[in-house]
Amino acid sequence: MQLTGFRSTLLASYTVILTLLIAISITVILSLNSLYHNIHWVNHTHKVLGKASDLVSAAIDMETGMRGYLLAGKEEFLEPYDGGKLRFDKLINDLSITVSDNPPQVTLLGQTKQTINEWQRNVVEPQIKMRAKMQLSSANGTSSGGDNTMDDIANIVSEARGKTYFDKFRDQINTFK
Repeated sequence: MQLTGFRSTLLASYTVILTLLIAISITVILSLNSLYHNIHWVNHTHKVLGKASDLVSAAIDMETGMRGYLLAGKEEFLEPYDGGKLRFDKLINDLSITVSDNPPQVTLLGQTKQTINEWQRNVVEPQIKMRAKMQLSSANGTSSGGDNTMDDIANIVSEARGKTYFDKFRDQINTFK
């Protein structure tokens, strides 16, 4: 009889240990799954933040190239502008795909792209055309009363119309981040 009681106690002890082992295993599996999920989102966030920083860099390259061209009047100074424009368009499209699971972020990126497009249309393109026309007049040796000078370009740049767009762009990117 004592042997039967001992077996029952031993069996009950093994059952408790096995149950605890199963409970601990389930807890570990759930914790690892949660950890994996969190690591995925941390990596996703780092990827998005990196691309957002690259986006700002591309826009700054565009601005730098435009200013260099306005000052020097040489086509090679537009290379950072042209390269930045291509990178900006690619990055904003890539970033929109990366955050496609977050509609407000996609909308904000669309607004950001619109801000830069407006800056290009309303500030960059007219100033580049003005400088190119001035460069052409200078190269041809022609000068009429209506031609622009470097003083005219300096005055337009000093109006800081581009700053308004870039401030808006930076606010949008900071909100995005």
